[in-house]
Amino acid sequence: MKELKELGDFEVRIGFQAGRETTEEGVDVVDIAAFNEFGTSKSPSRPFMRDSLDNHRSEIDRMMEAQGERLGSGTPARTILETIGLFGQDLMQTEIEQGEFERNAESTVKAKGSEKPLIDSGRLKNAVTFWIGRVGDLS
Repeated sequence: MKELKELGDFEVRIGFQAGRETTEEGVDVVDIAAFNEFGTSKSPSRPFMRDSLDNHRSEIDRMMEAQGERLGSGTPARTILETIGLFGQDLMQTEIEQGEFERNAESTVKAKGSEKPLIDSGRLKNAVTFWIGRVGDLS
């Protein structure tokens, strides 16, 4: 029951943490993620965050079911939360790498040498992380 209560008190957040990583120009990777996820006036939306959930619902359901079984067999709540975090982090990184998004503009292809968006330097993919926090605590 103690482990079940702890699961109810904490949550896993998967994505990007503000201020954790910036480009050489000082742009926060959180902003880069948002610009790509939702698009800008100059670039299309490339929804890697939403797609990492929408395109993998059955895998997520199976993993969550397995974690419920692990909890029932005595695995500590913190271990369950870390497993969920790593799984989600991997899904998002895989979606960045393998997702099907609108190709880069010709000017971007010339500058970066690739028509595949989101993977130029690896910074966005490598910045995906997870953290465990108390439910309702936004820090």
